[in-house]
Formats: sequence, C-alpha cells, structure tokens
Amino acid sequence: MTVPYPSLVMQSKLLLFLYHDFMNNMRYSLETSLMFCFRDADLMFLSLLEFEKNSKDSDIDPMKGQQRFFSSIVSKCPPEATNLMKSYYSSIRDVKSIMSLNLRAQKQVEAGSFMAKHALMQSVEQDRITMLKVSLYLILSTFNR
Repeated sequence: MTVPYPSLVMQSKLLLFLYHDFMNNMRYSLETSLMFCFRDADLMFLSLLEFEKNSKDSDIDPMKGQQRFFSSIVSKCPPEATNLMKSYYSSIRDVKSIMSLNLRAQKQVEAGSFMAKHALMQSVEQDRITMLKVSLYLILSTFNR
C-alpha cells in the first residue's frame, strides 16, 4: 500500500516546523535567505509571518522590530516577498504597514498612489484632504531629486 504524498501546503508547514528550532538559533537575515531558496508561496508567507512576529518580540520596542523587519524584507529578500507582504497587508487593510514597506523600498510614487486611493475611500472630508496632500507630497518628492 502506498502512502499518498501530502499536499504542498502540508509539506511547507512540515518543513517550517522542522526548521523552526534551527532558524531560531540563526540570524534572521540568514533565515529569510534560506526560506526563499524554496520559492514556495505558502512557505514564504508562513516564514514571513513568523519572522515578523519574532522581530516584534525580539526588541523592547515593537516598532523598532517592525522597522527592522521591513528593512530586512526590502534589502535581503526577493521582490516576491515584498509583493506577498503588500498583498497580505492590503487584505487586512493595514495602511501603515504598506506605507512603511513602500517607503523603506524607496517607492514614493507607489506609496503616494496607494495613499491617494485610500484617501478617496475616506468618509470625512478633512481626512480625505489631508491624505491627498500627503500623497501629492510623496509623488512630487520623487521628481524633485
């Protein structure tokens, strides 16, 4: 009797579980490099969430940990990781994280256009105007270099 191969998601979860202790003892920049060798979206996503959680917990200030996480994602991971996290943050409507990720990657136009889209969804006019001013500033800052 043959045992069917577990699904790709189960394999990813198993691999993440097996390497969890190993990765906790390594520096997280090496961990992310190791995880992206597999090029599996599920494994990437689970690893990124675990990396984000550990980054926030490792510092006394969770905001510094979050900024270090964004910095690592942008500088040490492939573009797929950044895109995956942007998709995740947009699905949970975490505007601050998307903006931080875009600005850390020095994508001011993308950050400004995201802010403009988000501003148009605001119901309070004063909030809408303020957000549109910020988005215009971000977009124009690219051209003033």
